[in-house]
This record gives sequence, structure tokens and C-alpha cells, in this order.
Amino acid sequence: MQRSILTLPAPGCIFQVMKILIRTLAGSIVTAFLLLAFSGCETTPASSEITITPSTATLRPGETATFVASGGYDYRWSLSQPTYGTLSSLTGSSVTYTSIYSPSTNSAVSQVLTLVSYVAGATAVSTNTSTASTTASSYQLSTEAIITHLPPAS
Repeated sequence: MQRSILTLPAPGCIFQVMKILIRTLAGSIVTAFLLLAFSGCETTPASSEITITPSTATLRPGETATFVASGGYDYRWSLSQPTYGTLSSLTGSSVTYTSIYSPSTNSAVSQVLTLVSYVAGATAVSTNTSTASTTASSYQLSTEAIITHLPPAS
């Protein structure tokens, strides 16, 4: 017989799995596994959607916009055109974008700011009569914001 216990470990979670053998009154041996969480295991589940606020920005050369991520963990930011602007960081829940691109007169150019959140999936502790194993699945969520670059003001 196999049973699974579902736990959601948080980054920095310290835990231990203990194997316990129990002899029943009938003389058979039952194996049980006990998961002990010591610290750092408190977590709020990630949502199934991440967002960037604001979802759009319009900038001229030298202007900045701050974008804030929500709904996930372990955020990674990237740009479709790194020569159009710079990011204050490539990780974290917020980032400031600075426009360094100057499109030609009477034109606008778009930049895509992509946010990816890597979420640690559920860890299943599978037990049977002789072994315990831990398997983890992770997934990622992504979303985008659009930054429009305008020519310098006249």
C-alpha cells in the first residue's frame, strides 16, 4: 500500500523526514514517515496569475517608470530590446525602467517588459513499506507590460 502526503515547502524551509517502524499487536511491521517542519516553512500559496502594475507606460528619453510585480515568488525581469532602456534590477518584486532610446520624429517605438515568476511546486513525500522519496515539480508564470518610447519633447 502506498500513501502520499502533500507539503508545500517555502524557500529557506528547514524540515526533516523521519522513518518510524511500528510493530502491531499481530506482529506485523508498519512503516510510517513523519515530516517535521522546524522553521521558515510558513508560506502563502502563489496565485495562478501574476501581474505587473502599471501594465503600460509612455516615456521620453531619460524618463523612468517603476513596475511592481504581484501574485508569485522569485520574480525575473527581462526586456525585448535591451538597447531601448535599462532596468534597475533583473530580480525582485519591483523594478525601475529608464528610457535611453530616442525614436525619430513623429514615431513611437514599443518595448516589451517581461516578468517571469518561478514557483516551487508541491513536494510529495511518497511512502511504502521500505522507502521514502521526495519529488518536486515547479512551474513558471509570465506576463508582460508595454513601454512606449516617444521622441524628445520639442
